[in-house]
Parts: sequence; C-alpha cells; structure tokens
Amino acid sequence: MFKILRWFFYALGNYKTTTINSDTSYPNLDNVEIQVLDITGNWRTCHVTRNISSLIAMEMNQLSDRFPGQRIRAIDNRGNLVNIM
Repeated sequence: MFKILRWFFYALGNYKTTTINSDTSYPNLDNVEIQVLDITGNWRTCHVTRNISSLIAMEMNQLSDRFPGQRIRAIDNRGNLVNIM
C-alpha cells in the first residue's frame, strides 16, 4: 500500500501541464475574416481563419459553394484585402 501511495504522490508531483497559446504558436500570422457580400450591400463575416493561403482558399471555395453568385473576400485584422472572388 505504501508503495502505491508513494508512486501516486511522485507521479502527482512530477505531473506538469503545458498549454499551447494560440497567439505564440504562429507569431507572425494574423487572423483573416472571410466575408460574403449580401443582398443589402453589406459584408457579412462568415468565417475567421489563420493567414495561411491554403486555408483561405479552402474556406473561400466552401463559401462560394454555399453562396453561389455572391462576392467573397478575405481581409486581415488591419483591414487589408487578402483575396477576393
């Protein structure tokens, strides 16, 4: 019994949790908002993703399937246009 308790407290004392901060995982990448132009002329944000070209293209293609014939754009946190369809 003593050996089990000793192992338990040893394992408990050596147990370390590490959290991954999403802001430090990709320090140079901003978030990109994928927006759709609705019928009233306003841009509506449908998805927010990282500034990785393959992710942006995939999300824009999925939105073009959901909203056929409507304009789709990707802008970063600073308001710069990244891509438009």
